[in-house]
Amino acid sequence: MLILERRDRYVRFYAIQSILLATGWIIGWVAVLISGWIFQTIPFVGRPLASILWFFWSLVGLAFFVVWLVQLFKAFSGTKWELPYLGEMADEFVESDDPHGG
Repeated sequence: MLILERRDRYVRFYAIQSILLATGWIIGWVAVLISGWIFQTIPFVGRPLASILWFFWSLVGLAFFVVWLVQLFKAFSGTKWELPYLGEMADEFVESDDPHGG
């Protein structure tokens, strides 16, 4: 949508905010993946630690999914909903990249 829609600031805002949310999830997933591999090398306690880490990451992944769904419903309903930090960043990007200057 970000590439296809160059004029509608509302669509661009939600596209950028979604990209930022997905990027955060991917970075977290890579960090948990690497941490899990490192934990598994620790004798005796490594596998339980890795299992606990994966359990908590599952909860975080579920939270990301819920936030994404809420964002999707808010976008379709026409309500602007800013996520903390990510919404501000998306707003700044839309303002700086506005082809109409306003």
